[in-house]
Amino acid sequence: MGIRSSICHVYNVMHDDIAYLELWDRLFPEDKSMHILTVLDFNDAKREVGRFREYIRGRRVVELGAGVGLLAYEMSKYASLVVAVEFDPAWARIYLKHVYPRVLAKKLPLFFIVGDARHLDLLNTRFDTAVIYSNSALDMFLNIANKISNKTILNGKVISK
Repeated sequence: MGIRSSICHVYNVMHDDIAYLELWDRLFPEDKSMHILTVLDFNDAKREVGRFREYIRGRRVVELGAGVGLLAYEMSKYASLVVAVEFDPAWARIYLKHVYPRVLAKKLPLFFIVGDARHLDLLNTRFDTAVIYSNSALDMFLNIANKISNKTILNGKVISK
Protein backbone atom coordinates (compact mmCIF):
# COMPACT_ATOMS: atom_id res chain seq x y z
CA MET A 1 0.00 0.00 0.00
CA GLY A 2 1.44 3.39 -1.03
CA ILE A 3 1.42 6.54 1.06
CA ARG A 4 -1.76 7.98 -0.53
CA SER A 5 -3.59 4.68 -0.01
CA SER A 6 -2.45 4.60 3.62
CA ILE A 7 -3.68 8.16 4.14
CA CYS A 8 -7.06 7.36 2.55
CA HIS A 9 -7.42 4.30 4.76
CA VAL A 10 -6.76 6.34 7.91
CA TYR A 11 -9.26 8.99 6.78
CA ASN A 12 -11.94 6.37 6.30
CA VAL A 13 -11.36 4.83 9.72
CA MET A 14 -10.91 8.16 11.50
CA HIS A 15 -14.03 9.87 10.22
CA ASP A 16 -16.24 6.87 10.98
CA ASP A 17 -14.94 6.49 14.54
CA ILE A 18 -17.13 8.65 16.77
CA ALA A 19 -15.17 7.69 19.91
CA TYR A 20 -11.94 8.91 18.26
CA LEU A 21 -13.48 12.25 17.31
CA GLU A 22 -15.00 12.71 20.78
CA LEU A 23 -11.64 11.99 22.41
CA TRP A 24 -9.98 14.57 20.18
CA ASP A 25 -12.61 17.16 21.14
CA ARG A 26 -12.02 16.46 24.85
CA LEU A 27 -8.25 16.80 24.50
CA PHE A 28 -8.40 20.01 22.43
CA PRO A 29 -11.72 21.73 23.21
CA GLU A 30 -10.46 25.17 22.19
CA ASP A 31 -8.78 24.12 18.94
CA LYS A 32 -10.85 21.96 16.65
CA SER A 33 -8.82 19.85 14.28
CA MET A 34 -10.29 19.16 10.88
CA HIS A 35 -8.11 16.02 10.62
CA ILE A 36 -7.14 17.02 7.09
CA LEU A 37 -3.62 16.71 5.76
CA THR A 38 -2.44 19.59 3.59
CA VAL A 39 0.50 17.75 1.97
CA LEU A 40 -0.32 14.34 0.54
CA ASP A 41 2.78 13.06 -1.23
CA PHE A 42 6.50 13.57 -1.71
CA ASN A 43 6.01 15.74 -4.82
CA ASP A 44 3.63 18.07 -2.95
CA ALA A 45 6.23 18.40 -0.19
CA LYS A 46 9.05 19.17 -2.60
CA ARG A 47 6.98 21.85 -4.34
CA GLU A 48 5.91 23.47 -1.06
CA VAL A 49 9.38 23.51 0.50
CA GLY A 50 10.65 25.09 -2.71
CA ARG A 51 8.52 28.13 -1.83
CA PHE A 52 10.48 28.86 1.37
CA ARG A 53 13.69 26.83 1.12
CA GLU A 54 15.93 29.91 1.51
CA TYR A 55 14.39 30.62 4.94
CA ILE A 56 15.29 27.20 6.35
CA ARG A 57 18.63 26.42 4.73
CA GLY A 58 21.15 25.58 7.47
CA ARG A 59 18.67 26.47 10.21
CA ARG A 60 16.96 24.69 13.12
CA VAL A 61 13.32 24.11 12.16
CA VAL A 62 10.27 22.83 14.02
CA GLU A 63 7.14 21.72 12.18
CA LEU A 64 3.95 21.93 14.24
CA GLY A 65 1.18 19.53 13.24
CA ALA A 66 3.50 17.53 10.99
CA GLY A 67 0.92 15.00 9.81
CA VAL A 68 2.77 12.12 8.13
CA GLY A 69 6.06 14.04 8.00
CA LEU A 70 6.33 14.71 4.28
CA LEU A 71 7.22 18.41 4.66
CA ALA A 72 9.61 17.60 7.50
CA TYR A 73 11.35 15.04 5.30
CA GLU A 74 11.81 17.53 2.48
CA MET A 75 12.89 20.33 4.84
CA SER A 76 15.50 18.06 6.42
CA LYS A 77 17.37 18.06 3.10
CA TYR A 78 18.13 21.77 3.63
CA ALA A 79 17.89 22.52 7.36
CA SER A 80 20.55 21.67 9.92
CA LEU A 81 17.84 20.12 12.14
CA VAL A 82 14.12 19.44 11.78
CA VAL A 83 11.89 18.47 14.68
CA ALA A 84 8.43 17.41 13.50
CA VAL A 85 5.66 17.25 16.08
CA GLU A 86 2.38 15.42 15.50
CA PHE A 87 -0.19 14.50 18.12
CA ASP A 88 -2.13 11.92 16.13
CA PRO A 89 -0.57 8.44 16.29
CA ALA A 90 -2.41 7.40 13.11
CA TRP A 91 -0.37 9.90 11.08
CA ALA A 92 2.79 8.91 12.93
CA ARG A 93 2.24 5.30 11.91
CA ILE A 94 2.19 6.31 8.25
CA TYR A 95 5.39 8.32 8.83
CA LEU A 96 7.08 5.23 10.26
CA LYS A 97 6.02 3.07 7.33
CA HIS A 98 6.57 5.43 4.38
CA VAL A 99 8.85 8.31 5.38
CA TYR A 100 11.17 7.13 8.16
CA PRO A 101 12.94 4.51 5.98
CA ARG A 102 13.94 7.33 3.59
CA VAL A 103 15.18 9.47 6.50
CA LEU A 104 17.36 6.59 7.70
CA ALA A 105 18.66 5.78 4.24
CA LYS A 106 19.75 9.39 3.65
CA LYS A 107 20.82 10.00 7.28
CA LEU A 108 18.78 13.20 7.41
CA PRO A 109 18.64 15.42 10.54
CA LEU A 110 14.95 14.77 11.22
CA PHE A 111 13.36 13.88 14.54
CA PHE A 112 9.66 13.02 14.63
CA ILE A 113 7.92 13.46 17.97
CA VAL A 114 4.50 11.98 18.62
CA GLY A 115 3.11 14.28 21.26
CA ASP A 116 1.42 17.51 22.21
CA ALA A 117 3.14 20.55 20.70
CA ARG A 118 1.92 22.63 23.64
CA HIS A 119 4.69 20.97 25.69
CA LEU A 120 7.57 21.72 23.31
CA ASP A 121 8.92 24.27 25.75
CA LEU A 122 9.98 21.27 27.82
CA LEU A 123 12.72 20.67 25.25
CA ASN A 124 14.22 23.91 26.52
CA THR A 125 15.39 24.87 23.06
CA ARG A 126 14.67 27.60 20.56
CA PHE A 127 14.26 27.13 16.83
CA ASP A 128 15.15 29.51 14.02
CA THR A 129 11.92 28.79 12.18
CA ALA A 130 8.55 27.24 12.95
CA VAL A 131 6.64 25.81 10.00
CA ILE A 132 2.89 25.34 10.11
CA TYR A 133 0.94 23.85 7.23
CA SER A 134 -2.54 23.64 8.61
CA ASN A 135 -6.04 25.01 8.57
CA SER A 136 -6.75 23.56 12.00
CA ALA A 137 -5.79 24.80 15.46
CA LEU A 138 -4.05 27.83 13.99
CA ASP A 139 -4.29 29.99 17.11
CA MET A 140 -2.70 27.23 19.18
CA PHE A 141 0.09 26.58 16.66
CA LEU A 142 0.86 30.28 16.17
CA ASN A 143 1.02 30.83 19.92
CA ILE A 144 3.48 27.93 20.28
CA ALA A 145 5.54 29.17 17.32
CA ASN A 146 5.87 32.63 18.86
CA LYS A 147 7.20 31.11 22.09
CA ILE A 148 9.79 28.76 20.62
CA SER A 149 10.98 30.23 17.31
CA ASN A 150 12.37 33.40 15.77
CA LYS A 151 10.38 33.16 12.52
CA THR A 152 7.10 31.53 11.46
CA ILE A 153 6.15 30.17 8.07
CA LEU A 154 2.41 29.55 7.68
CA ASN A 155 1.25 27.58 4.66
CA GLY A 156 4.35 28.57 2.69
CA LYS A 157 4.50 32.28 3.61
CA VAL A 158 6.73 33.99 6.15
CA ILE A 159 4.34 35.73 8.53
CA SER A 160 6.60 36.90 11.35
CA LYS A 161 10.06 38.37 11.80
